[in-house]
Order: sequence, then structure tokens, then C-alpha cells
Amino acid sequence: MASFFNIFSLPKEILLEIFLYLDPKSYKSVAETCPIFRDILKSDWARFINTRLYWYQIGVMTDHIIINCTNLKCIYPDDNERIDFLSNTAQVIHDYSRTKLFYKREENPETYNLLLKKFLLEIHNINKIIITVEKINSAFDIFDFTIRKYFDQITYLYPDNPDKILEFPDHVKIPAQKIWNEYFGENITYVSFDVFVDMFFKYFPNYLNNELFLVNLKFFVNFPDDNIMTIYKWFVFNQQFGPFEDLDINFFKNACTPGFLGLINIVEARDVLKNYPSAYIIRFSRKEPRLLTISLNMNGLIRHFRMDEDKTLLDLYNKQRLHRYYKLDININDRLLYSTSSSAYFINSFAPDHTPVSF
Repeated sequence: MASFFNIFSLPKEILLEIFLYLDPKSYKSVAETCPIFRDILKSDWARFINTRLYWYQIGVMTDHIIINCTNLKCIYPDDNERIDFLSNTAQVIHDYSRTKLFYKREENPETYNLLLKKFLLEIHNINKIIITVEKINSAFDIFDFTIRKYFDQITYLYPDNPDKILEFPDHVKIPAQKIWNEYFGENITYVSFDVFVDMFFKYFPNYLNNELFLVNLKFFVNFPDDNIMTIYKWFVFNQQFGPFEDLDINFFKNACTPGFLGLINIVEARDVLKNYPSAYIIRFSRKEPRLLTISLNMNGLIRHFRMDEDKTLLDLYNKQRLHRYYKLDININDRLLYSTSSSAYFINSFAPDHTPVSF
């Protein structure tokens, strides 16, 4: 008499290992198949496996980005640089993801998986665009910057080795941590962006009704546009525009007025400044997303100065004695990206037949 194999006889650990090879959509479908699978996939152990699933998919998607970047045609001089930045970033993330397939369990898997899911969605949408577009454009700067910010945030909040964690300087971290703990609680890792705004204007009410300030604030602390404010983003914001007591003033002066050009790269910064001796602009650092860079025309010589790891933008301003220069009165709206702060936006801009993926 023939015997039949009963899949439900397998240990749940084995079933979850099998589910690891499913894509997120199929994983969700399995949970809807029957009560037994649903209970398994909602267990604590399942959340651990689910984290591995996200890292596995992130590794696959970043590998696709690396491969697809090699098929892009370079037309302009800085195209190669854009491809290299994106491809190198994808390689770092891909290599890191391989080490996370057999990692230890995290203390807060729900939050961790939430951030990983958003990270995966962003990478998935970026890869979808790269496959579709025929030429390289400034959106590639945004793609690179986006996944770098996600990656830095996740590795800061959930470090492999706590002894080697990125540390913010005490004069930045201590007051920022104090306010966060007072308003949200000591064990809170993230809040919604709207809740964060309520907290911010409680301590800095001067710009409460300033629409320009709010738009810029959302761009800075909510980039990419995931509507989540983490304590990591809060520390970064304080480092950029501290000291804490002047946070709102420094932010408005440096980021809400002409002369902040956001995501332009070093080549574009040189082109903007070449005809303006003694002028400077402020932009994001391409290599260190949490730091800002000042590009300066020093009597015909274009120089670029990035914030020190333990300093604020104000410290850099004083160090380079920028009071002797002037901030260039120029805006490049498509570089600021205030209304398009997620790479998913460019699905419709560059690939109108596709829409952002949502698992």
C-alpha cells in the first residue's frame, strides 16, 4: 500500500527554512493557505526567519542592480561616476546581506523587519527603473543616496558589533537623546513623521506656521519618504544643524534658503560655482549621507569641505571662515526634491508604464 507524505508532519523550523526561499508575495500567500501555516508564520521564530527572508531578497535585488548597471550607456562625463557610486553601494549592501542569513535573533524583530521591508521595497523599485531607462540621469544620484541612508540607519540601529557602532559626538547625542526620551520614551526606536513634527514644534515653536520650514523639514528628516522618524535620523539632524538650542534657526538659515542644492554631485557643484568667485553652496556628501558638504569658489579654485565626524555644519562654517564668503542665491528645484523625496516617485517619471511595488 502506497504511503503518502504529509507536509504537516515536518517540524515548523524545517517549514520555515523552506519558506525562506519564497518571495514576499508568495510568503504572504502561504500564510493565507491554512490556519496551521498562519500560526507558524506569526510565531516569534517566524519573525526571525522573516528577517532572514528580507535580507535574502535584499541580496538578490542588489545583485540585480550591480548587473543591470553594467548594461547602461554612458553619455555624459559624470555618467560613469553615477554608475560607480550606485554599483559600489549595491555591492556593499549585497556583501553585508550574505552575512545576515545566519545571524543572531534581534531583540525587536517587529521594528527591524519593518525597516527591512521598506528598504527592500526601495531597492526593488530602483532596480525596476534601472531596467527600464535608456540613459543615465540625475535620478541615479537619488537612488544611491536613498539606499545608503537606509543601510546606514539599519546598521546603526541594529549593529553586528555594539563595540564598533557609529557614535555621534556627545554634544550632539546627549541633548537630542534627552528630548527624545522625554517625549517618546527611552525604549522607542521610531515614531511616525506626524508625531515627530508635534514634538519638534513643541520645543521649537518659532517656525510652526512657516510652510517653507515644514516642507524642508520633511525632506531632511523624512528622506526617503517612508513617514518614519527614527532616533538615528534625529541624531543626524542634530549633528547637521546643532547645537540643539539653535537647531531651528540653523536649519532655516542653511537649508530653507537659496544656496542649499541638496543632491547635486561634485561635478555639478563645480559647474554651478565656476562663475561666482567667493560664493559657496551646501549639499549632501555623496560618500557619507549623514554629513553635509560645503562647495566653495576660492578665487577661481573650487574646493569641497565635508563636515567632520564629530562636528556640526556650524563648526565647519567657522573652521573655513565662511563669513568672508557669500552663500550663492540659487535654487535648483529638481535637485532639492522636496516634493519627490522617495526614489519610488521616479517610477512614473522615467518609466510611466510601471508603478512602485508594494508587498
